[in-house]
Amino acid sequence: MQLTLSIPEFPVTDLLLVVIALLLWRATRLLVECSSQLRSISATLVKSTSESMKMLPAVPAEGYDLAEPSNKSTESDPVTLKQSAALFSKCLLGETDIDVRAFMKGCRHYKEVMSTMGSFTILQIREVEINVKKMEHTYQLAPQKYRSMRELLKAEVDSGMHQPGGVLADPSSAMGLLWARRGLRFWVAYFRPRLDPDNPPEPIAPNEDCLRCFEEALKPYCGWLVTTSMIAASTASPKWEEVAAGMGNEKTPEDLCKTLQTWYTAVVTLLDRMEVIQKEMDLEDQRKTV
Repeated sequence: MQLTLSIPEFPVTDLLLVVIALLLWRATRLLVECSSQLRSISATLVKSTSESMKMLPAVPAEGYDLAEPSNKSTESDPVTLKQSAALFSKCLLGETDIDVRAFMKGCRHYKEVMSTMGSFTILQIREVEINVKKMEHTYQLAPQKYRSMRELLKAEVDSGMHQPGGVLADPSSAMGLLWARRGLRFWVAYFRPRLDPDNPPEPIAPNEDCLRCFEEALKPYCGWLVTTSMIAASTASPKWEEVAAGMGNEKTPEDLCKTLQTWYTAVVTLLDRMEVIQKEMDLEDQRKTV
């Protein structure tokens, strides 16, 4: 006698779909919980920063216009790299300090210089605007006193708005100064190989040149989203000859190199001093962006 067992077909596909649905539901719940926690943390930080700002000594902002001054070029007043070098060279204050107002003016002017270089600078132009507004965050409370970078940052530190270990409140003047400095380091890296007319750099694709500078100056502090955005923007990088053509009216490659050298020296001197100040005050935030 032969016994035959009939086993119904097991709905594996249906079971997998149920498991996937459960996993997606759980993932959604986790995202909702994380979003709620992030909103709570953000609200706490904003409240904390606002309370810290109230502790900063406010004085009448005499002679300070919060509206951004126009740096638009005209036919009679073209924006040039030579002008940028002159503005940045005026940012040193005494032997160990920085003139914040002069630095903001230099950054706004350089934003116009970048606009002549091509669409690959769009992200950095936007960042300059954001960083200058952050610099104004505390500066506008006492323009005369906080024209000194040391005085401005000391006021923020004394207010308790920043945390030990270089964890900066955002927005704040310290955060704006930090990222403005890092953004200019990109251009220091970009111009460095082109300072010597008798020793031109090895030929390299424009996008690779852009990414080389990004990796040197910014990548250590940038997360996946910013890095991906920069990689995408780099695809629009023009050749050096096209970039150089928009920098001014230098008639020869030698004249252009002299201008680059002047700009490079002024900016490196400025950035090195800024870095010393922020490190002395424990304001060198090492956290990555998104």
